[in-house]
Amino acid sequence: MPLSYTAGFSRNYIESTNGWTDRFDNKWSASDWRYATRTETAALINSLWDGVFDTWSKDNSIGALWFLNKFGGLGFDSGYGTGRNDVKSNGFNWQNYDYTNFMFGAQNECDPQPGTACLGRVAAGENYQLSITAYNIKQAAFMQSYQANSGALGFFAEELGGDFAISSVNQFVAGRFGADETGSLLVRTAPLPPQQVPTPGISSLLGLSLLALVSSRRRKTIRAR
Repeated sequence: MPLSYTAGFSRNYIESTNGWTDRFDNKWSASDWRYATRTETAALINSLWDGVFDTWSKDNSIGALWFLNKFGGLGFDSGYGTGRNDVKSNGFNWQNYDYTNFMFGAQNECDPQPGTACLGRVAAGENYQLSITAYNIKQAAFMQSYQANSGALGFFAEELGGDFAISSVNQFVAGRFGADETGSLLVRTAPLPPQQVPTPGISSLLGLSLLALVSSRRRKTIRAR
């Protein structure tokens, strides 16, 4: 489910025994979805992370953009869509910048307090005004990961969804927490609804198109002879 469907909703609401209604007025029962576990989320983030820099890096841009395109970037989308905006704040210019926060984890996976949720974050942008320093996992040192005004970059962090073997801690929020730039990373538990059968009109058009294609090939074959 795209994060835009749950933007602003608390974990308490998503897990309500009475069910819940998403941002697009779809109604779900409590058993239709569950939160992605920490292991599942880390596997996803690690598959998109480039394997070198924790947090911002040019190497992380492709994976971060994939995540935002797949699940939706909520940071500047008041209509809960996926568009990105150029951001100018504190004198630093970002282009095509967007981010999203997301809640995940089974109950108490990131903190023993009842009802908490793990917190993740993914971001992407282009041509940041300054060069950026991030932690290089392979070199075990902080070093420059991005030259100023040199293209796209992405953000993945171990304490915000990843598992890069440098920390066992993940940030977390209370179950009542909700914010427009934060959605819930959910996994489908109930069977998906059956696919709709094409209407006769669509089926007829498809059949006519195939017949026309076959007829055209036959005519070409006859002319070639």
